Amino acid sequence: LARSVVVAVLTAPALWQRASLSMVAACVMKAGAAGVHCAVDDWARVQTSHSFTGRMCAASRWEESRRGDSLFVDRLAYKLAGAEGRPHPMGAWMMVPRTRFGDDILRKAYSAREPHPCRQLVLLGAGMDARAWRMELPELDVFEVDQQTTFD
Repeated sequence: LARSVVVAVLTAPALWQRASLSMVAACVMKAGAAGVHCAVDDWARVQTSHSFTGRMCAASRWEESRRGDSLFVDRLAYKLAGAEGRPHPMGAWMMVPRTRFGDDILRKAYSAREPHPCRQLVLLGAGMDARAWRMELPELDVFEVDQQTTFD
C-alpha cells in the first residue's frame, strides 16, 4: 500500500464490525477501462439502507454538478442517485467539501514525483462513488470495496 491512497468514505464505521467477509464485496474498476458499465438505473432499487446512503451521496454530487460555480462535476451522479436517491441528497454542507477535499488529495498524490506517485486508490464503503470515471487520472487503478448489495 505504499503507493496507494486510501480514502474511507464509510459513514457508519460500526458496519465493518458487524459485517462478515461474505457480506463485503470488492469491485475492481480501472479508470477509463473499456467495457466497464454501470448497472444502476432509475428502475433499480437498493436493498439496504447502506446502499441507499450511497444513492443519497450521489444525489448531493448531482446537485453540486448542476451549479454554475461547482467545485467538481460528476456526470454519472444523476444516474447513480437514481429516482429513489435524487429527492434525498445527503447534504451539500458535508458531501461537497468532503468530495472536493478527497479529489484534491488524490490529485496531489497522483502528481507527486517523489518518493512514489500514487497509482492506486482504495475506496472503503465506496457507495456510489464515481472517481474512477470522474477524474482524469489514466494510470490510476481504483478498487471500490462495499457490500455486495451496493454493486448488485
